[in-house]
Amino acid sequence: MSNRIAPIQPYYIVNHVKLTPLQLEALTHFYQPITGPVAVSVYLTLLNTPLPEKHQSDRYVHNQLIEQMQLTMHQLDDAIKHLEAIGLVKTYRDRHSHAESRRQTLYYQIIAPLDPRAFIEQSHLRAVLFNQIGPHNYHALLNRFTPEMIDLSSFDEITLSFNQMYQVGHEIPNQNEQLVSDRPVAQLNIEAANETFNYSQFLQFVMANHVDHSELTVELKENVLAMHQMFELNEAQMAEVIKLATNQLTNKIEQDKFIEIIQKRQKQNQSVRLTKSNEFPKNYTKQEIESRKQAIKQHYPEINDQQISIILLCEQMPAETFLTKTKEAKKGFPNDDELYFINNLLTRSNLSLPTVNLLVYYLLVMQGQPNVYKGSLQRIANDWQQNGLTSPETVFQYLNKQAQVEKIKQKQGNFRHYPNKNQSNTYSEPIPEWLQKQNETNGESPQEIPSEVVSKESQDAIRARLAALYSEEESN
Repeated sequence: MSNRIAPIQPYYIVNHVKLTPLQLEALTHFYQPITGPVAVSVYLTLLNTPLPEKHQSDRYVHNQLIEQMQLTMHQLDDAIKHLEAIGLVKTYRDRHSHAESRRQTLYYQIIAPLDPRAFIEQSHLRAVLFNQIGPHNYHALLNRFTPEMIDLSSFDEITLSFNQMYQVGHEIPNQNEQLVSDRPVAQLNIEAANETFNYSQFLQFVMANHVDHSELTVELKENVLAMHQMFELNEAQMAEVIKLATNQLTNKIEQDKFIEIIQKRQKQNQSVRLTKSNEFPKNYTKQEIESRKQAIKQHYPEINDQQISIILLCEQMPAETFLTKTKEAKKGFPNDDELYFINNLLTRSNLSLPTVNLLVYYLLVMQGQPNVYKGSLQRIANDWQQNGLTSPETVFQYLNKQAQVEKIKQKQGNFRHYPNKNQSNTYSEPIPEWLQKQNETNGESPQEIPSEVVSKESQDAIRARLAALYSEEESN
């Protein structure tokens, strides 16, 4: 058989394999008797070729390998054929690299050897090994790597299961506040995780946190998908974990911190969910809606009917649903950044779900911003939390007081000065002092957050569309 490769033919090595001690034993005792020692030597040489970038070697020619291993061209070609046939190497030819086939660039992909047990289970490999080493050596080899099974028919197994012994944070409370066990860690399926986790969206969130793109490796992806499936974290939550696991001095992701950070956060979230799981979002009946309206009027008489209707909507929708419906009411749609900012705020702040929903409504409807921006969202949320505005009722109470103060200031101004004939009487939502304060750290100015003057009539129309959209979802 003539040689398929030529001395000056270029090649690259593609390698993701790191041999375990058991695989190395299999290579020596199971593969070598079939392929011969030269092929195994070539395999180990290719396996240990330096890979400067992305699991791929520099460009070499076969002459370099021949001189290094002191082989003939025919010996090297024969060794590679054996490695291909036994499943240790896959060879790819770049047909566009040169017109002549024996000058075209080759890519040798290194494949990991099977461990002894998996090798024995392959009938074709078992048969050729038997022919090479004979029955005596074959049975001795099998006895060496096949564990002796003890007859357990008279024994009762009392082994504890994983879930009986450990709680790693992947258990979630159901509606009855009982812990429901999730999949065992041993059954993690990366392919299944790929179907439930949008890795591209996760990367967008991570890059927005200014993480070095060179840290986004294949190993990171595997760890992220595994943690997603084990702890049921979504893209935004996992991006937040990455941010916390990134060393601020070196900007390197410390993947060993993954589980530690996630476990701490899961314990915190679990305790919050156990105390608040039955609070929001609500699913009010008509009778409960009327009762809730009366309760708000009794305790907060300064809150009007329109504000009460907003409070009820805020209490009945999850954060993502409320954002989506509010943007739809404005004839828009939510973007990925908005969803991430709001989920992040729910995790980090002490604001209740209805209060966060009201904050979204305040920014998008009352202030007329086209989107929820991170700077204004966090700044106002911080101020609300520091002032104890942890419910929609207290927020509206605060806003109404600010509006009264603003009216008094306007009246005082009109008393001291003659009004301008061209002065407009168009209604505009009063802007609290805390909204006028600019965050120098974020570098945001009023010009950087586009907004529009929203009349009371426009707010009423948007609120009505939002209520209608929520009613449509309920009927579905």
